[in-house]
Amino acid sequence: MFQTRPFDPAWHAPSSDGRRGHCSWHGRGSCGGAPVVSFLDDLGYRQSGCERALDELRGRGLVHQQRDPDFGEVG
Repeated sequence: MFQTRPFDPAWHAPSSDGRRGHCSWHGRGSCGGAPVVSFLDDLGYRQSGCERALDELRGRGLVHQQRDPDFGEVG
């Protein structure tokens, strides 16, 4: 299950799609949707997702709302 939080570009790496305001889950070339969520994927990478990505991940039972305060720290 992926840990999620509301989208925050500052939480993503400086050169990433998420920092640039793109959906990294689908990729810039295949998605024009604006990110609505930030999350850690199953490999621990920071991802950004559009509404479609969030719906897909919810449908697969892969996301929940994160409540751990340390999750929001950029480090």
